[in-house]
Amino acid sequence: MRTLLAALTALMLFATVLPAHTEEYGRQFNVKQFAGWEGIGLQCALSPINDFTNDLCEWSKAKARLMAVTAGIPFFAAKKPNNHEDWYFTAYKKGQSQALMLQIRIISTTSEPRGVFIEVRAAPFYTDAIEHNASPDISTGQPKSGDLVLWNTHAVGSGTGLKGELRSALELMLTQFFADFISYRQ
Repeated sequence: MRTLLAALTALMLFATVLPAHTEEYGRQFNVKQFAGWEGIGLQCALSPINDFTNDLCEWSKAKARLMAVTAGIPFFAAKKPNNHEDWYFTAYKKGQSQALMLQIRIISTTSEPRGVFIEVRAAPFYTDAIEHNASPDISTGQPKSGDLVLWNTHAVGSGTGLKGELRSALELMLTQFFADFISYRQ
């Protein structure tokens, strides 16, 4: 009986310590991911590019700029949607070549009732990445480039007159990103 009681006590202790350890490990991982960025640069990825998606993009830029300025984080927004080169040109022009890219992706149907997918993600662009253990004579051994997503969330909506609800969802997602970004940098 004592052995069973000791085993149950150990199991309960392990069950309460493990989540705390996992949470702390996750927090430390995120602290490392968000350390060292010069600022945040926002880019919109829109499909299609129309008045509806462009309006949500511009609203998001203004909201993100306000949040960044309030928190004292250097911020810029690319002028052209769907254009990585514009983002990089703007980053260098602003002296923020080491900024973290905050991308807002909006995919929408073209007419009412609308179906809309919105993703907010933070990702640095990396180049010349090579898979571990890759041989230079096969395709996995060739340098690649892409986005390394550090943080993301998304929302989906459908119906008519969604602009207010979508702005609320975007504001919530941006607020969560900036809260995480700020807390992990401290």
